[in-house]
Amino acid sequence: MGERENQRLQTLKPSKSKRPRTVRWLWQVVGSSILIWLVLLFPAQAESLLLRIGIVEGQNQIRLGSSTNGQILDRNGQVLGSTTAMRPIDARISNRSIRLGNFRGDRLRLQPQTPEGYVFIHDRWYRGSVDVIIADGKLTAINRVDLEDYIASVVGSEMGDRFPLEALKAQAIASRTYALFHRNRRLRESYDLGDSQLWQVYRGVASESPSTRQSTTQTRWQVLTHNGQTIDAVFHASSGGRTENVEEIWTQPLPYLRGVIDSHVSPPMHWQERFSPNAIEAAIGEVGTVLDLEIVAQTPNGRATELRLRGTAGTIEIAAASLRRKLNLDSTWFSVTAIGPTVGASTARAERSPTYFALSGRGFGHGVGMSQWGAFGLAQRNYTHRQILNFYYRDTQLGAISIQE
Repeated sequence: MGERENQRLQTLKPSKSKRPRTVRWLWQVVGSSILIWLVLLFPAQAESLLLRIGIVEGQNQIRLGSSTNGQILDRNGQVLGSTTAMRPIDARISNRSIRLGNFRGDRLRLQPQTPEGYVFIHDRWYRGSVDVIIADGKLTAINRVDLEDYIASVVGSEMGDRFPLEALKAQAIASRTYALFHRNRRLRESYDLGDSQLWQVYRGVASESPSTRQSTTQTRWQVLTHNGQTIDAVFHASSGGRTENVEEIWTQPLPYLRGVIDSHVSPPMHWQERFSPNAIEAAIGEVGTVLDLEIVAQTPNGRATELRLRGTAGTIEIAAASLRRKLNLDSTWFSVTAIGPTVGASTARAERSPTYFALSGRGFGHGVGMSQWGAFGLAQRNYTHRQILNFYYRDTQLGAISIQE
């Protein structure tokens, strides 16, 4: 969803609630007395609900700072020194180690000295702390942030704060589930998730609002499960009228990601784009001047899955998802019409390119799982967040991560 503008730090009102104490984590299915140890889901890290979010990578220099006086720690958590509030400090690589101000190490952390403090990475503010590491000879900055703080920002980054509360709550649970599902599969990686649409959008403190905080607080610890395990709760902006079975878009069939009729007509329901042959050639390459663009495979609902691109230098077949990325299309649910002076194959003269190709489509996103605009429509029809989630994620249960002293 659309990225909200950054807010000035002076306008922020940080939460002063205490962070959870170190406790024993359990898994509990709502409405049931059956408890399953959370360690089954998060081996070796069941004691923590901190997420590691990759913010920037592949950099020669990263500008950091803290809203309050900060501390710089080494990889073992030992304090190396302090930083001054609101004063930027640059991380660089020097002699194969990281230099952060006057401090050096192979992994360094900047954290505020008080719980009310924030860190900034380049021009954006975040809760928690920031680690700087070297990966492939370049710098990567990783925001270490509490799960619930992360979700409050993701809801605002992905859905905004003007949707009905029940839709925001459905988004909070889907995003929390998605985050934990992928976190559990990346425990050996340098970070759990990225911050872009390739994962789920995370823009730090600027994307928080009272309503995104409320949606997070009122669904605290809640996730979706299937057979006692967190699901891959993928979502998208607008289905265009119908979601897809997951195997039609990707590969593995999953019982909870089944297509549904989604009748809500949303702002991004229909779209049109025009591309000249030269524009397609510049984006795709390989075939020379483009003569024809044809859909050769699609889902039963009509989303393209594969296209044939024919040009003066040859013919290739390209996945619709790849074409969508290269041409920055809203979705893969589209038709193609060639417009202009096309002359068929002839021995008398060479075939000519169309003036342009018109792509007429519907929806926004991959079309699997929850439609965010669909959730908006269902909430307007007085669906609760549980009903919204049950509509898009079939045969799932709402579970809660609970704590015991």
